Amino acid sequence: MIKRPPVPKFNDECSTPKRSSDLLEEVQHLVYKMNLDDEVEKKAITILNRLTLPNTSLHAQALVHCAIKELNQPLPKADAKVEYLSKCIQNQYSSLISTLCNKLKLNSKSTQVCYILYQQMQPLINKLPKQLQNAISVKIATDIIFLKQGGINSKVIAQMANIKVEQLLINLNRIKPFAFKIIQDLFNHFNNNSQ
Repeated sequence: MIKRPPVPKFNDECSTPKRSSDLLEEVQHLVYKMNLDDEVEKKAITILNRLTLPNTSLHAQALVHCAIKELNQPLPKADAKVEYLSKCIQNQYSSLISTLCNKLKLNSKSTQVCYILYQQMQPLINKLPKQLQNAISVKIATDIIFLKQGGINSKVIAQMANIKVEQLLINLNRIKPFAFKIIQDLFNHFNNNSQ
């Protein structure tokens, strides 16, 4: 006869661990629990899709807080940790080039051109702050895209990127000697990919 291993004895302290819900479910639950509108949920999901965040309820709270702040709605009272995490998520989200393009209401093709130009210019601008890198890439790309209209004003781009106009203009002047090479590389990229 085969001997079975003994059945383990369970104590009351050993409760079954709770199922960890993913961040999306947690965000949806919080939006429902706080009785917020669909716009907050959509904005939170948009931010979640663009960033990689840890799967904790604290991050879900911060994500909802950040979405409310992005939509300029009245903020509910929150814990100091949630506010700090919300600020971190906000900085991380606002430093994305796609976020800057969305604020400028550029379409997906223009956003793609900005991103490709950003990748090509990376060796020239990699020591600058992330928001300044994005602003420079978007400024040059929109000057090319909207050449007939004169491009987008530097003040508008600087305001949307949360940087000073002078800072943007000074760094654009540093890149001017490389402008022809940058534009030529961009056109070569599109010519090679279209064939």
